[in-house]
Amino acid sequence: MMGCSTSMVNHREVHDVGSVPESVLSDKQTIKVHLKDGSLLLFHEWEFFDKKEIIQGIGEYFSANREKITLPVRANSSENKQLSKVLYVGGNKYVVPYELCVLVETNEYKGFNVVSPLLMSYSTLWSAFTFYCLTDPKACFGSCPTIYLYDDENKEIVAEGFSSSITKSMEATDVDFICDISLKDSVDHIKLELQNEAFETHYVRYADLLVVKKASSTHVVYGKDGFYEVDHIKVPKSVEGIVADNLPLFQYADHQEYLALADTCDLNTKESIVFVFDEFEGANSGIVLTQRQSFMTTFLFYQSMAHMGTRAGELLARYERSSPLVRNAFKSMDDVLGGVDIEVEVNNKWKKVGAIKEQGPIVCDTHIVLINYKNKISKVRLTMTKGLWRIDRVNVCNVVKKSKSEVIQASSLINYNQEDCSILQELNDKEKMIVNLPGTSHTLIYKLPEYDNYAVFVETRGYYTEWMRKEWLKEESEEMIDLILYNPKKWIRLMTPQYKHMELEMETLFWMSKYAYAKRED
Repeated sequence: MMGCSTSMVNHREVHDVGSVPESVLSDKQTIKVHLKDGSLLLFHEWEFFDKKEIIQGIGEYFSANREKITLPVRANSSENKQLSKVLYVGGNKYVVPYELCVLVETNEYKGFNVVSPLLMSYSTLWSAFTFYCLTDPKACFGSCPTIYLYDDENKEIVAEGFSSSITKSMEATDVDFICDISLKDSVDHIKLELQNEAFETHYVRYADLLVVKKASSTHVVYGKDGFYEVDHIKVPKSVEGIVADNLPLFQYADHQEYLALADTCDLNTKESIVFVFDEFEGANSGIVLTQRQSFMTTFLFYQSMAHMGTRAGELLARYERSSPLVRNAFKSMDDVLGGVDIEVEVNNKWKKVGAIKEQGPIVCDTHIVLINYKNKISKVRLTMTKGLWRIDRVNVCNVVKKSKSEVIQASSLINYNQEDCSILQELNDKEKMIVNLPGTSHTLIYKLPEYDNYAVFVETRGYYTEWMRKEWLKEESEEMIDLILYNPKKWIRLMTPQYKHMELEMETLFWMSKYAYAKRED
């Protein structure tokens, strides 16, 4: 515990808080290690020791105020079985334990197969980007793990995991519907592909199946507090607030979606749509919504990263250190854009029954919101940011009962056409994580139970870190950073012209800019 007695000696070489990250732009590979106390280590040479859980390297040490500092020379790190602080062992060599790290930045991803702290990359590999991503970097393909269901003939994307978990402290669980199965289908297993098709690093804690028993005539839908078995699904008979010809878009989950164009003056502008149903009892009823986001959030997220520029790592590290200012900025941004607010008309007054905020533009997801009003109801209203949400289905249903799920872990994992028991063991151990770099693809095989009828969901947990595009660094702006932190509503409004300029082409560019189309592994 020699580190406990270490005292810092400040030198009078002072740097601006934002100036140190500039070195990450050099062609020579460097890493910046952000620590919990706000200080920073800039390494030019380094090595990760996973067993000892330390990083050892040669570089410079900066305080939270970015004053260059040194520490008294201590004994060689190998003689210290436990470190509680950064250790200086001479010759500009420092040792830091993993537990003190909140984020690691690098300008080159090679060599980072596993990094315990968060990793952000300022990629200098221009050739790694697709032509379409270079054409417009704000429309680059971005997602969390994409999940495909396939058999010998077909392959279909069915889910994207933990889309809003952009830092370690935002680690979250995501549940997505896969399919319904009955005993007569003679299916004894399911194959899923877990892929990283974006310029991101994915940290996956687990990817399990959830199996929910049901009757042959019912459906299972996921809500904020669990699974519900439902029947007697009703479609709207008319719609108010938009052109009546759009009604068929909302009646069935058929990938025929409603999406309004964003407002030309302010991306914050809301819209409301009223759906009229045949009158039904509010008690024991629910509203079923199938939806996904447009690419507005993708654009705004990438644009915020561009404005943060070389300070993005510093700001995300502050978030990880629980900086109220930065955390409130993320919360405010989410509050400004909002989700899909759901109301029902009760005695001629609108009553809010819930909201859907499931993020992600790639795959539609279905949720249920319980009504909990013992009144006759015929109208449902959705209110949302215009141009942000794609709505595929708005139905009402009878809730039969709340259901329990059974967890099934993968029994086999195929990596590069070979079974990999090591990665499988880590994936099935909730205390560990697997780390997937761009282009990674794992085939997961799950054994299924012999139930008469059941619904299958996939539950993933983890987080991801975005890779900074070199082109974005040209847009770094202190003024815009201040708006993002202090007035996100105004910042979003100022981004309106830029988004409108590319709104119509974003989807095409997005889908054509995948990092890799991973091949199926049989």
